[in-house]
Parts: sequence; C-alpha cells; structure tokens
Amino acid sequence: MGTKDKTEKLFVACRDVFAELVNGLIYQGDEVLREEGLLPGPTESIYGGAGTKLSSQFQDYSMYDIRGGSPRALYTLENQSGVDTRMPLRCAGYDGAAYRRQYKVGSGQRIYPVISAVLNWGEMPWNAATSVREMLGYPVPESAEDYLDRNRIHVFDMRFLAPAIRERFEGDARVVLDYLSDHGSMVRRRQKLRNPEEVMRMLHALSGDERYLEKIEFMKEEGGRCVCELLDSMVNKGMQEGLQKGLQQGLQEGLQQGLQEGKQQGLQEGLQQGLREGKQQGLQEGKQQGLQEGKQQGLQEGKQQGLWQGISQGIRILITAYKELKVPYETVAAKVKEKYALDDAEVQRDMELYW
Repeated sequence: MGTKDKTEKLFVACRDVFAELVNGLIYQGDEVLREEGLLPGPTESIYGGAGTKLSSQFQDYSMYDIRGGSPRALYTLENQSGVDTRMPLRCAGYDGAAYRRQYKVGSGQRIYPVISAVLNWGEMPWNAATSVREMLGYPVPESAEDYLDRNRIHVFDMRFLAPAIRERFEGDARVVLDYLSDHGSMVRRRQKLRNPEEVMRMLHALSGDERYLEKIEFMKEEGGRCVCELLDSMVNKGMQEGLQKGLQQGLQEGLQQGLQEGKQQGLQEGLQQGLREGKQQGLQEGKQQGLQEGKQQGLQEGKQQGLWQGISQGIRILITAYKELKVPYETVAAKVKEKYALDDAEVQRDMELYW
C-alpha cells in the first residue's frame, strides 16, 4: 500500500469524517449516520486460491452503524487515487465476503445491508465500468438478462463534486473538498479542524506540498487554528524568506558596486588634489578619502536597493503563492494592498506583473 493510499485511509478512519462523507454523499446531507454509533468493521477477508492455498483481500475502511447494541448496516468506503478498470470485481468480492459472514452466523441473526461507495480522489473523473455487466467482452442473450448480477459500484469523483453537494459538508471533509475545488472558500471560511494531523497529511498527499506536513504542529496550537491562519502562515513564511534573500543579495551587490565606484571617484579626486598640494600627498589622501566615501555610499545604496528588492520579492511570492493555491484574483489584490499599504495603481501594477 502506497503512502497516498495510507493517508487517505487514515483520513477516512476518523469517525466524524466517515459519518460526514456517508451522510453528505449517500444521504444527500441528512444526518442518518451518527459518529457516536460507529464501530470499526473488518477490512480483511479470506478467499480460496489455487489448489489448497488461501489468500487475503483487504479493503480500505468499513464501519458498523450500531443501534440498540446490534448492527443496522455495514458501510464501506474505498479510496482510489486513479481509475481501476476492474473495480466492480473487487467491490463484489468485498461485499460478498461481508454477506458471507452473516450467513455463517446463522438464522437467528438479523440481516443488515452492506453499503459501499468508491471515493475517487484522482485528477480525472471515473471513466471505467461501474458494474460487472459493463465489463463483459461479448453480448449476452436477451433471455439471460434477468439472471445477470445487478450489483454495481457507486463512484464519487471528489475533485468534481457539484457546489450544491459540497455545501452539505461542514466538518474536516469540507476543508479537503474546498482544497480540491474552491480555494477561495478555504480563505473565507474560518474553520477549525477536529483532526488537524489527518487533514494536513491528506492535503500533502493530494498536493505533494511539504509545507502541509511542516504545519501539523502549528495547526494543533492554541486548541486548533483556522485554515485561513494556515494559508497566511504559509504565505508569510515565503515572504520573509524572499525578503531576507533579497536584502542579502542587494547588500552584497551594492557593496561591490559601491567599492568599485568609490575607487574610481577617489582616484579622480586624489589626482586633482595632488596637482594642487603635491602629487604624492594628494594621490595618497585622495585614494583614502575616495575609498571611505565609496564604501559609505555603496553600503547606503546597497541597503536601499536590497530593501526594495526584498519588498518586491515578497510581493511576488505572496501573489504567486496565493495563485498556486487558486485563491481568487480580487482576494489576493486586497491582501497585497493591506500588507504593503499600496495605492490602487501600485497594486494593479504588481498584480499584472506577477499574476
């Protein structure tokens, strides 16, 4: 199992997230499944292989809906990072194993349904078969249609959910869905996370951005931070790094330029003064004076140039960072204007330059 699969499983294993996903996707937002009534279900089942060999099959995560001490249903969520063309066969095996366990219990046990869904976190919508019938490679006689298995898998393309469906979510699952489809909503909604580590790891798995892992402890501070604080922290860190780099580079270049110009200026002034007061003495003093003034002027110009380069670098990093997070153009422009106290013309100039 890859790191991304493990991370998706860890996220779905949070009981509040599991309940929210089932209620939001299967029950159109109605609170049918309650967090306090969930009990982890089995994820491994055994089936016969070649000869006498037995093999195991593992599904991602399942939970029982327990009411009155008895299971009312078994829910299974399968995470997919890409399209699996044979997924209907896998899910048929998982569901069949769950019903087989009920069969072995005996006739005294009430039968409960097995309800499964496939969560496609991949970058492309599901374009493969959703039933065994669709996988058949040859036509079936019409008279046999009624005898074919009618089971099918229910796939939800998590990156492409309609806005009306995303609005059903209010918990940690909403943060992940907003990241996939609407970064502006992540900024507007001042939402705290119930499961900060699992959410941060999920965002890292979906984006590959190491900063989400670096911010796990930050999101746990002070009883949990808002997602908008996370984004501000990530942008501010980039701005500080850019400003520091710009200052250092500007000081270094300014010092070199100032020293060079100072030497030239000192030589000229020294020659003129030496002609008046004495060639040898004037040359020596002119060099010393020119060197000193050149250093001071170079340092001053270097600092000014470095500060300006640092601020420009900070503005560029802020705009590009929010653009990568797909924050709306107007929201980013307002952030730039607020942080750097710029007028509208200056903000417009920087947005056109770096957006």
